[in-house]
Amino acid sequence: MHLLDLLFSFHGRINRAQYWLGSTLAGIGGMVLFQCASGLAARGAGTADMLGSAAAFSLLIVASVIVSTWWTLALQVKRFHDRGQSGWFATAPVLPLLGIASVLFGAIGDVSPTAALNAALTAAPEATPYFIALVAIYFGFFINLGCIDGVRGPNRYGAAPGAPPLPDTPAGRRAAKANAFTMHAAMNAVEQAVAEQLYPDPEPSRPAQAAFGRRVR
Repeated sequence: MHLLDLLFSFHGRINRAQYWLGSTLAGIGGMVLFQCASGLAARGAGTADMLGSAAAFSLLIVASVIVSTWWTLALQVKRFHDRGQSGWFATAPVLPLLGIASVLFGAIGDVSPTAALNAALTAAPEATPYFIALVAIYFGFFINLGCIDGVRGPNRYGAAPGAPPLPDTPAGRRAAKANAFTMHAAMNAVEQAVAEQLYPDPEPSRPAQAAFGRRVR
């Protein structure tokens, strides 16, 4: 599987090694994006364009979160597929995350920015059940996706990782087109080589050499 398909595609299956490799790359990429955003904010601190730097920092943070989330979901969905399970299980953390957000934003919604941190800390115990559910879900992801082998052989999500893709899947159709193009190019090359052997190009005529007492026409 190509790197772009590994990090961006939601189709097909990946094994445990590909999952951990993709997770490592996604983590490194997210840290690089965050460091770029932090460096931009630090460069603009104390300058006249601090507001513009803060806006650029916010945009980069949002972009890094979106890209990292996409990478993570793409890896988890394909790994669930390899386990023979629906990729929608990757959205399980959304509910506890929404619960945590509702508790925290509800606590800091009517207070001043300086008191927001204290209000969030005071309301944190109310979000404890959501935290516990989130930890349990991610622990299940760690066991199910990172430690247990996938289904042997093809399943409804495609061929096993490393095997030729099934013909009725997007990857299989792409592979069939590539093979057809390669076969067509090979046949053209063979036909051209055979034609050159059977019908060689005639050698260009050479002008007759002049001899003593004879005029060359």
